[in-house]
Amino acid sequence: GTGLQTTWFNARGPQNNSNFVLHGYLAGEKKHLITESCLALVTPSRSESFGLIYLEALMSGTPVIGYYKTILEFRNVLDCSEQEEQYLVPFNVDHTDSINLLSIEISKIVKVKNAIEHDDVVSRLRRKIIHHYGWDRVIQDMIAIYNETINTD
Repeated sequence: GTGLQTTWFNARGPQNNSNFVLHGYLAGEKKHLITESCLALVTPSRSESFGLIYLEALMSGTPVIGYYKTILEFRNVLDCSEQEEQYLVPFNVDHTDSINLLSIEISKIVKVKNAIEHDDVVSRLRRKIIHHYGWDRVIQDMIAIYNETINTD
C-alpha cells in the first residue's frame, strides 16, 4: 500500500509475512470489503479518541481488539451481552506481559467469526451501533442540546 507512513512502517513492520498486508489509506467500499474479510481488527494502542474504526469493523462483522478504555466504554453504551463482548476485546498495552496476552487474545478472537451464532451477534451489534451512534441519534441529541440551551434562563 501507499500512504504517509508506508516507508516508516516498511522499515519496521513484519518482513516477508504473507499473513500481513499493508493496504495504506482506504475509503468507501474497498475499506468495507477489506475490513469484512479480516478475521479481526487488532489495534493495540495507548489511546483512541473515539474508536470509529472499531465501529466500522463491527459493522462489517469483524471483531475488535483495541484500547481498553474505549472498548469498555463501547461495551457499556451498547449494553453488550456476553456473546457480544467477544467482538469487543479490551487490551492494555501497558500490562507487564502484554505481548503474550495479546497473542492469547488474538488466538481466541480469530475464532469468533466462525461461530454458528456469528450472523445473529453481528446483526444485534449493528442495530445497537446504529441506535446509539447513527446520524438519526446524533441529530436528535444535537437538537436536544440546542433546545436545552435556548430554554435555559
